[in-house]
Amino acid sequence: MQDNNPTFNFNYNYTYSLKETAEIERIRDKYRLLREESDFEQLKKLDRATCRRARLTAFFICLCAAVLIGVGICLICIRGGSAILGKGITRLTVTGIVLVIAGAITALMAYPIYKKILRHDKRIAAPRILAISAKLLEK
Repeated sequence: MQDNNPTFNFNYNYTYSLKETAEIERIRDKYRLLREESDFEQLKKLDRATCRRARLTAFFICLCAAVLIGVGICLICIRGGSAILGKGITRLTVTGIVLVIAGAITALMAYPIYKKILRHDKRIAAPRILAISAKLLEK
């Protein structure tokens, strides 16, 4: 028995403009899983990654130090006026002074910690970076 339902084969072709094609290719390249990086891209990526952890650690240490100093100054300013008027130093003022000193010491420790982490990360990444750079310089 013959089927009376006709089958339709609709083929629709659309041609994208040059601008749209370039954007489509850019988006497609972002999602390619097996994209190979050039040696130069690998070298730049390793160099950035080597410094990133040290910078972020120093940033967060300085951020904590700034919070400590800010809270300390707030505590000094809240009750500090009474010390100027001769009413004596309150517990909040002493706590504020201690927090400011702790924040200053924390801020001063950020740079030595940064240098130590950076030195450690450079020691780990050095063989690979030197191998890739030697390979690039030979070309």
